[in-house]
Amino acid sequence: MKEIQELLFGLLQAFILATIPVITSFVIQYLKNKTEQTITQIQNEKARLYLEELTGTVSAAVAQTSQTYVDELKKNGTFDKEAQKIALEKAKQTAFNTLTPAAKSFISEAYSNMKNDLNTAIEARVEEAVRIQNGV
Repeated sequence: MKEIQELLFGLLQAFILATIPVITSFVIQYLKNKTEQTITQIQNEKARLYLEELTGTVSAAVAQTSQTYVDELKKNGTFDKEAQKIALEKAKQTAFNTLTPAAKSFISEAYSNMKNDLNTAIEARVEEAVRIQNGV
């Protein structure tokens, strides 16, 4: 009886010793995958937040420029190509100055030329505003 217990105990020890590296490897791989998944999720959340900030900032800058600069020129009939360029620059500067430093940094890292991307976003927003205003 004692011999059977010792044999079973020896087999149990051998089994445990053999499975520990496999289980440890599995746990390490699982934790590594979960960590990578969490990092990706955090990065995606950051990107979403900064892009929402950029979108809101661009929309606000275009609206502000329209209210403080464009509307008056349109009333006077002096909103020409040069005035459009000035309005674009005013909107870009307003948007750039309004973005948080963290958003500027993130966008600069994610998109190599932030000012060019900002310019593209503002131009798109202006075109959308013009279409809406013209009922198109």
